[in-house]
Amino acid sequence: MNTAKNYVLIIASGGIDSTACINYYKKIGFEIELIFFDYGQIARKKEIKAITAISNYYNSKLNIIQIKSKNTFQDGLIIGRNASFYFLALMNFNKKNGIIASGIHYGTGYYDCSDFFLNQIQIITDQYSHGAIKMEAPFLNFTKPDIIEYCKIENIPLHLTYSCERGRKQPCGKCATCKDLIAIYDRKNY
Repeated sequence: MNTAKNYVLIIASGGIDSTACINYYKKIGFEIELIFFDYGQIARKKEIKAITAISNYYNSKLNIIQIKSKNTFQDGLIIGRNASFYFLALMNFNKKNGIIASGIHYGTGYYDCSDFFLNQIQIITDQYSHGAIKMEAPFLNFTKPDIIEYCKIENIPLHLTYSCERGRKQPCGKCATCKDLIAIYDRKNY
């Protein structure tokens, strides 16, 4: 195992939130590696295209992990997804210490996008890593409009991102993510 003082493995989807997360850690000088999970989601092909372009833009190593399942995953809440992602990232963590991060944020109403969730994940991770690996979500207290505002200020390449949960031309107007984006863009005149 390698040791890195400022190393972060980012759970990346190719969407706005995880791309903001990449930019956040890049800006503060971290060595960044990305991990993408293909778990059979409808949008996976477009997400892989987006995260590949984003990893090239940020010159970051990308690992694509394929998860086999008999389930068909639709848009919306997928119970256990974020917990699975954090623990699968932990399984694929190749340093003695560092951070595993994701773009989860406030305002979704989902348990797995909360301080409580992240603290519970950290408790388990501390047992596995003896406190050497930290679980983070730098935008946990941001809403989606806050993240988009951050992206605008930071000149993040939003044109490379893909966020439609249904794998359609975005914004589709049907999935929760696209509905949020339409409302944000209408309200902020982006």
